[in-house]
Amino acid sequence: MPSGWTTSQQLADSHPKAIQSARIIQEYKRGMIDLVDVQRLGEGVGSTWHEISLSKLTAGGVTETTDLDNYQQIVDTDINATPSKVGLAVLVTNTAMERISKTVAPKIGGLGQNAVDRKLNADLLAVLDTFSKSFGGAGTTQTFTNITGSVAYIESNTTEPFRDFPKAAVMQGWQLKDLQDELTSGIGTQIVTAGLSADAYQRGVRGSIGNARLVVDDNLTIDSSDDAKGGVFASGKGGAIILVRGKNPWTYDKFEPGKGGGATIFYWYDEYATLVRQNVAGCEVYADATAPS
Repeated sequence: MPSGWTTSQQLADSHPKAIQSARIIQEYKRGMIDLVDVQRLGEGVGSTWHEISLSKLTAGGVTETTDLDNYQQIVDTDINATPSKVGLAVLVTNTAMERISKTVAPKIGGLGQNAVDRKLNADLLAVLDTFSKSFGGAGTTQTFTNITGSVAYIESNTTEPFRDFPKAAVMQGWQLKDLQDELTSGIGTQIVTAGLSADAYQRGVRGSIGNARLVVDDNLTIDSSDDAKGGVFASGKGGAIILVRGKNPWTYDKFEPGKGGGATIFYWYDEYATLVRQNVAGCEVYADATAPS
């Protein structure tokens, strides 16, 4: 028969298990929605959002003997999108809800909304692959000229220049690391106390390059060859990419007494469409995204 003090260690198996904290697994920041033109499809206006663009006219010289009968024709073009729904459902039995910690239960709602938001962000990122102008290429290292070349193309193309719009350069984090290496490669063992290279050496590459705001989105897909397709585009209101919202995200819950002695099904939905307003207002940037070694 054991002898000695009876301490908490001796009775460890009898301790009730208390969950003091709960968290949702960290995800990459989903920032594309902050960079695009968000439009609303109102109620009672049909199922499709439309925008009309009018092509430019051309003026010519006129003299006293000119009979100005060479009439310019006004040409309109309709771009449109029909929002569609995305969603998910989670079934949780009453028994599960009764047994899990009260600290954990409130996190369920956040998990569902994260999934819907991640889907929206992925659909917006996929638009970057639709721009016809491309810089870089498979297996190539991300460079400053990929960014500055894209900005120059967007601002000065002859189809429709987007000079007066803010530009965003969206890339995977390991591609941004390659930009930092390019900027700091000349430092070596030297001590640099001021200037752009010193800032990049101390804090990494941040801010803007060539008038394009640098945005890291690690939700970009890295393919089997360790490459990722980001992009540079005219951002914000009137910019390259449009997000048409049918409705704001919404949720339902439904009790099902016949499932497992009772269960609640939670539903999360969103409704939207993505489209490009003008193809020359953005460029795909295709570059290596191999993990640093």
